[in-house]
Amino acid sequence: PKIAALLPFKNDLLALAYNSTDKRWALYRGDDSATIGWQREGVVEGGYGLCMALLDDRVFIGDAVQGRIWRYDGNDLELWHQLGSDQSPYTAQITSMVAWRGALWVAILDTDSTPALLRYAGGSWSRPVTGLSGTTPGPLMVYNDQLYFATTATGAARLYRTDGTFAGSGWVE
Repeated sequence: PKIAALLPFKNDLLALAYNSTDKRWALYRGDDSATIGWQREGVVEGGYGLCMALLDDRVFIGDAVQGRIWRYDGNDLELWHQLGSDQSPYTAQITSMVAWRGALWVAILDTDSTPALLRYAGGSWSRPVTGLSGTTPGPLMVYNDQLYFATTATGAARLYRTDGTFAGSGWVE
C-alpha cells in the first residue's frame, strides 16, 4: 500500500494507506513510542482514501471513488457523506480537504466541471466557491489564516487565496 496522508490525532499519529489497484484503503493509528506500534482502525473496500482533515475532534477522509467522505471519531470509521449517488456517482477524486474557521473545506469538481470548494459547517453543506478556472482541483492549505486553493488545466495552473470573503457569484475574492 501507499501512504496518502499522515495526521496527528489525540496524541497519536494516523496514517492513511491505500491500494488503488485493489481499491482498498485502511486507517492506521500509532502511538508515540520509539518504534511506532501501529493498530489498524478500519479497512474500506471499493475505494481509496487520499486526504484527511481534523475538525472538532473528528477526522474526515476524502475517498477517490464516488465522492465519499468518511468520518473517524477515535472509535468508529463510518461513511459520512457522498457526492452523487451509487446510480449517478461523482466521478472526480477528493484529493484535498482542510479545516478552517470551524468548517470543513473540500476541493471538488463542480457539476459544471470546474473546480470548486464544498464547505461543511453547523450541520449543513454549501458551495461558496464555484466556477474557478481549471479542470482539476488541486491542494488546499491554510496559511496565515487564509485559505489557498490550487487548480490545474492543460498548460496552466492557478493559485487562489481568500480571507473568507466571497462575492455573490461565488468567485474567490
